[in-house]
Amino acid sequence: LRGPHGAYSLTELLDDGILLHASDTFRNLISRQEFNDFLFVCGTVIAAQSPRDPRKPWDHINGTGEILYFNFAPVYKGGPSHQHRYLVTKRYVSTIDFLNRTSLPNPSLSGIHEYANVPDSFRDLLEERHTHLIEDNVIELDDLRIGLEVCLDHRKGELWQNLQKHYNGELVDIQLVSSAGMTIEAGPNPVVPHGVVYLSDGGASSAACQRTDSEDFNPERVCRTPGRLGLKSMPSGADDNSHHYSSFFVISKCIDVVNREA
Repeated sequence: LRGPHGAYSLTELLDDGILLHASDTFRNLISRQEFNDFLFVCGTVIAAQSPRDPRKPWDHINGTGEILYFNFAPVYKGGPSHQHRYLVTKRYVSTIDFLNRTSLPNPSLSGIHEYANVPDSFRDLLEERHTHLIEDNVIELDDLRIGLEVCLDHRKGELWQNLQKHYNGELVDIQLVSSAGMTIEAGPNPVVPHGVVYLSDGGASSAACQRTDSEDFNPERVCRTPGRLGLKSMPSGADDNSHHYSSFFVISKCIDVVNREA
């Protein structure tokens, strides 16, 4: 979600406007008991802020250096009677994050390659609305450690870096990659033995794989390896006896089709 100007103002995200209404409506839709074991990642929302006018940053553009940009992935646990709402920050700016025909300039074309740090005032407002800001890619929920990366953050290894920095290198049970033009093998897959990696990609297709070995984690070993004979990729271990990751399996109605005979 970008809004008509290329980004919403940071203030708009928590005002009683369209975004908050959409969030509450969606939360009501998934509050039924049958969604109790579902985790919903609802794309991302792009926001901007100007020190001159927090509500209308697009009216004060004298070079992109005066504008701060943010990108969040809204995450909700389904089911009733809980407050599991999260905003997961994205760190690295992708060109595809922005449209060039809007009021706000595309920051990646102006040398801005990282999103800004979230101000404390915004973090406090989120807490008042029972929403947790996740800045280290890790959600701990129902005795599971879930790692979530948005697009380019996966290629940069943001989850693995934060696990080393904040969690003593302890791995996640599930890794989620939400993207538009990313692949599982593009970055580290720091999941525990028998942990699962899911990729949901709006620009390609969805895929998943499971770690099958019990050795020490090696960040250079990923779920998929570059394919041969023109193939995009192949399941790791497909041609040898290592079997560190399983072949792909269907999730929902999407499958990453890897045809070794093609």
